[in-house]
This record gives sequence, structure tokens and C-alpha cells, in this order.
Amino acid sequence: MDKQLIVIACPGHSNGEFLAWLLNHSPDCPQPSNTQWTMYTGFLGTHYRAEDSATLDRFQPLGSLYRKFDRPGPPEFKCDLNKLETFTKAWKNLKTDQTDLCIYVNCMNSQEIIDSKIVDLVGRPYWDMPNYTHRHFHSVMEFDPGSTETPGTNQETYDEIAAQLVKQHVSQVRDIQSTNYDFIVWQSKIFDIFEVMKVFDICRLTKPHSNYMLKAIQDYHKINEPTHEYCTRLNSSNWDSLIQKYCKVRNIPDDFQVPHL
Repeated sequence: MDKQLIVIACPGHSNGEFLAWLLNHSPDCPQPSNTQWTMYTGFLGTHYRAEDSATLDRFQPLGSLYRKFDRPGPPEFKCDLNKLETFTKAWKNLKTDQTDLCIYVNCMNSQEIIDSKIVDLVGRPYWDMPNYTHRHFHSVMEFDPGSTETPGTNQETYDEIAAQLVKQHVSQVRDIQSTNYDFIVWQSKIFDIFEVMKVFDICRLTKPHSNYMLKAIQDYHKINEPTHEYCTRLNSSNWDSLIQKYCKVRNIPDDFQVPHL
């Protein structure tokens, strides 16, 4: 039985876990948990993030192998390709009823994973912050004081949080423009079920029922509704006003051209 491994490869707080969780809803994949979450808690509230290892722990040794390369540390934050290859071989040799699996790898060497041809497909999410209506997803994760290498004071100003959103957008666009991903999933279109179904086709996955998938997406967003006033403001703010705050906080000239896809 031919088996496929799809990797979502990008830096953290990019919604990569969500995308892997979403694709694993295909009947071809081990079904993801809809009750087990990783919680990011800070002064902006709590973000319930898809638990990327919950599925793999049901298929040992995949869970233990995954943790060896999933979140590489400083200074380079690079996925160990040898360990990824070991995981890939373990998955493809494992006797399962499923033929496909999608995992998230938190790393900064996506192009190396693509060039290695160890896995079948490599993609990533794109927040599309100018048009995204749930910008707070990133902010609640980013400003959880325990989730980054350099924890903040947990008392950041609205302007600082807004500036971080634009910084994230710039980083994502530059990464996508310089990396040959097999597919990109725009988070701003995540409620367009027709667009979502196209992603399953791109990944050569059997599509789940559209109503089932839409409800799973809606439920995920419902448990992550904004609770802090800053989050509500971020979601409703005009994009140009956030760029202005980015320039102000980072002392960048007002005529700075923010890149777009």
C-alpha cells in the first residue's frame, strides 16, 4: 500500500498545527482529536491550539520520533532531516488502515525539507493579515509569556501587539516568496468551504463531507473567540492603521512598503 506524508513546515505561531489538523480530517488520514488542545494563556486570553502530537501518540513509535525533530531549538531552528527521514520511513512501514498523514514541523528550513524530497508534499498556511478577521489567533499565541524564546512582560501595549501582527505578515510573505512550497492555504478563506475542499484535491486526499468539515472549522473558531478588548480591535482595525503602528513602534519611515502576495 502506497502511503503519503504531507508536511506543513513553517515557523511557529503561523497556524501550522491548525492546517495539519484540518487536512487530517480526510478519511485517508488518522482522524485528529477534536477535544485535546494545547493551551496558550496570557493576558489576551487563551488560545486552544490543535494538539499536533495527539494523533501520533496513537501510532507509536511515531509520537516519540516526532518529538525528536518537531521543534528544533536555537540558534538555527532547523528540522533535522535525518530524523525526519526516520519518521517518514516509520510511517510508511507501519501497518495502518490509513494511507495518508499530515504533520506540522515548526522550523525555519522549509526549503531544505522540500529539496530533500524526503516527504511527498510540503505546504504552509498564510494568515493574509490584511484580510483576516481572526488576527487575534496569532496575537494570543505570540503574547503567551511562556511560548517564545524571549518572553515578554505580558503587559504589552496595543500598539506593540499591532506592530507584531504586521511583522508576522512581512515575515510570512518573504518566506513564501523565497520558498517553493507545493501549496499555500490562505487562512482568510478558511470559511469558504469550496476553497478548503480544493486543498484536499491539491494534496491528493479524499475530501471529507463539506458540512462536516465546515462545522469542525466553525467549532475550532468558536472555542477561540476573542475575549480581550485588544483582540476585538485587532480584528476590526483597518490594515493601514496597523501598518502605521508598525512604523511608529519600530521607528520605520512612514513610506515603508509592506509586501503582499
